[in-house]
Amino acid sequence: MLIAWLDRETLGPVLRAILRVGPVLGGVALLLWRVRETQVPITVTSIVIPPLAMSSAFGMFLAPLTRIPWSWAVSALLFGLVVLSWPLVRSSRLELREGVVYLKRSRAFLAFGMIVRWRVGMFLQYR
Repeated sequence: MLIAWLDRETLGPVLRAILRVGPVLGGVALLLWRVRETQVPITVTSIVIPPLAMSSAFGMFLAPLTRIPWSWAVSALLFGLVVLSWPLVRSSRLELREGVVYLKRSRAFLAFGMIVRWRVGMFLQYR
């Protein structure tokens, strides 16, 4: 085990650096992805796949260390569906350019409960 022979003095600075740089890199990746999404035509697959892929993370709740009360999970999902998705649904528009459908960028934050409702709205608008 790598961590077994590393002591706190060696591991601490490395973890601090990762925890400082990691979120910044994640944020930059998210912004680049969102900008790219507005430059690539929308298809049914591009609308449906992200929420399906994100839903696979629900499997983590099967592990004892990550279990939370069901009421918390349902509350968070409903809050995302009802409250947090509203800005995305209201601010995201699809536009037809050169016979192809594109997404007009929204500046709102993404989370699973919002994305499901947002993508369903996009799918219905696309149809």
